[in-house]
Amino acid sequence: MTAINCIYNLCSVMASVFLNVYLYIYTGSLVMMALYTAIRIAMFPPFFTLAGKIADRYRFSHTLSIGLCFLAVQLAAVLFFNSRFGEDPWLIYIVAVIYGIGEGFYWCSIGSLNQLVSTPDSRAAYLSAIGVCSNITSIIAPVLSGFIIAACGSDTEGYLTIFKVVLAIYVVLMFIAFQVKAKAKPQPFHVLTCMRLSHRDPRETKWAVNSVSTILYGFNNSLTLMLSGLLIYNATGGNGSIYSSLLSVFACLTIGAYLYCSKHMTKDRILHDYSISSVFIASSTIVLVLMPNIFGALYQGICNALATPFYCNSYSLIGMDAIGAYEADENITGRVIARETYLSIGRCTGMGGIAIASQILPADLYLPVSVIVLSLFAIAASQYVSRCEQKYQKL
Repeated sequence: MTAINCIYNLCSVMASVFLNVYLYIYTGSLVMMALYTAIRIAMFPPFFTLAGKIADRYRFSHTLSIGLCFLAVQLAAVLFFNSRFGEDPWLIYIVAVIYGIGEGFYWCSIGSLNQLVSTPDSRAAYLSAIGVCSNITSIIAPVLSGFIIAACGSDTEGYLTIFKVVLAIYVVLMFIAFQVKAKAKPQPFHVLTCMRLSHRDPRETKWAVNSVSTILYGFNNSLTLMLSGLLIYNATGGNGSIYSSLLSVFACLTIGAYLYCSKHMTKDRILHDYSISSVFIASSTIVLVLMPNIFGALYQGICNALATPFYCNSYSLIGMDAIGAYEADENITGRVIARETYLSIGRCTGMGGIAIASQILPADLYLPVSVIVLSLFAIAASQYVSRCEQKYQKL
């Protein structure tokens, strides 16, 4: 599982980051890129569900491989359309649909497998180990990408070469995925039933609190998926090599933070770490949008690198704990899909908000307002969980 997570992260840093940049070069519109990402995320819930049904009948190796196949097809489509994106920008939405289908299959499988292969006591260490290994690949990927871009005649040609390399890696990863033997619990699940929120008992209350906080987390996460990377790219003056170098430096800092997190994050500190790290996560994008230059990019990258392990691990551990309460008597795939559906709702709403703001606010105002508002939802998510936890401890 660690190998699959790391190799996928290598591909993601090499391709996904530069795919956003590549498409942005042709469209020149942050609003179009927000809609592209919203369409991609909107594919998650239905294809998470389909993947869960397939995994329920066969194995997670099948759904992993299907997801990777669609991700490879998505890159093949980018290579096929190439410069046509400039003539027909709407083609990016076709790429978004294929991309979303692939990620839906992939993340349903990974989310369920991560839950199955870890225990409540081992999850913090497990997630930190994956974080460290993934960020090692996050150093390798920008260095390799920077070398490819420098060796090519132009940034655009370099991006296309990167997509070809990643396409080949996805094919190799498909064969590795076939080695996964884990299966879901042989029991039917109903996503809509899992999405119902109630407070009938402590387990249901924990699930309801986690579901609402997941939506709030999704509002903020919509920035990470698309805007923050493009804002950093713009802050470097559109230089692909400088952008790659910055990603490598930030990945080094993140590795150190994950190593520290793996040794010092404990169950009784999760809510505290979540609250503190959320402030730094929020401030990083606010400073970047108000200071759109190299200094803003450095502040965003450093803050994000140091706070992400505590912020993301806390969010993941809280969610895995809520899902874990149902492991004994449910097929947890339904809970995993329900949680990701709530996350998709938050993400799509956040990106939809950016598109709406662009229509009702002045051109020079909609972006700062959107980023500041969505950034603050990082703090809202952590504070909501903390306040609910304090409230129910007093009962």
